[in-house]
Amino acid sequence: MASEKIIALIDDDEDILNFLNYNLVKKGYKVILFSDCNQILDSLKKFKPTLIISDWMLPGKQGIDLLMDIRKDDELRTTPFVMITCNNSYTDISKAFNKGINDYFVKPFKIADFLSRVDHLAQLASGKD
Repeated sequence: MASEKIIALIDDDEDILNFLNYNLVKKGYKVILFSDCNQILDSLKKFKPTLIISDWMLPGKQGIDLLMDIRKDDELRTTPFVMITCNNSYTDISKAFNKGINDYFVKPFKIADFLSRVDHLAQLASGKD
């Protein structure tokens, strides 16, 4: 039996959280929701998500800071990380990839494209077990 695929979803916009949660659950994922990334590392270690999806611009700690924390953490560093943001600056996109992001979506995006790429990353991550 295949292991459960868990996605950690972090966004301070409740509408986006609900929209993405609905679509990810419909695809069979278990989704853990967070509205910010302060004090999140312990929760991520507990749930051991297959994939992390985070907004860049959050209250307090930013998504890019969370990415850098995860890439330094022995338990989480290989977890695929997807950034979703309104920020389409080439400099910031390049910075995110240089820091270890696996994919980057500029809002608004097509949900079908998003789900297809999430499925691909989750499948790759499941193969690392």
